[in-house]
Amino acid sequence: TRSSNRSVIRGQWGMKGMGMGLALILGGDGFVPGFLLDRIWHLILPVICLAYGGFAFLAKLTRSSVLENLLSDYARTARAKGVEEHDILWRHVLRNSLLPLITVSATLLPSLLAGSVIVESIFSIDGMGKLAVEAVQTRDRELVLSVTLISGLLTLAGYLLADIGYAIADPRVSYD
Repeated sequence: TRSSNRSVIRGQWGMKGMGMGLALILGGDGFVPGFLLDRIWHLILPVICLAYGGFAFLAKLTRSSVLENLLSDYARTARAKGVEEHDILWRHVLRNSLLPLITVSATLLPSLLAGSVIVESIFSIDGMGKLAVEAVQTRDRELVLSVTLISGLLTLAGYLLADIGYAIADPRVSYD
């Protein structure tokens, strides 16, 4: 049994060695340990800068929508029937408060591309925002059209996700 365990361990190390060899061959400059973690570490601040404004707006919209729905007729009726406040908040109020959030969040995806121009210039990142600005400055029509196409596709994807979110949040919504 001891020799069979050794052969299994050797087989596992052989597979790991093959994976490392494949990574070295396909990697070009060679395998750099910790590259992914370093990249993630340096992208934390730009991601926070891009997402902070959208999240702040969504939080403000959530608060106002929940406060508005807490005083609505169906919440008062549920309280009068003796439903617990926790159930009223999570089952009734929050589901109806999600609809404006879903509407606004559909436009957040393409707006990240517009906001990335500033963040990319602050953090010296070569990205889509900087590419779009340079394409406009150099009057590269094809590149401007490509960036516009990608922005349009992101808008369509946001609207599609919003429609799916509507169907999940409100069971009365049906698409025929």
